[in-house]
Amino acid sequence: MTNISKNERVLQRLYYVDENPYFLESMFEFVSRDKS
Repeated sequence: MTNISKNERVLQRLYYVDENPYFLESMFEFVSRDKS
């Protein structure tokens, strides 16, 4: 049962990122900034 809810949460997150491309861009920027 927990497995299903976990998958749903992942799908919701993917949907959120898909609806907000800028969110993914900012995440990438943050990671790159963190590495340098």
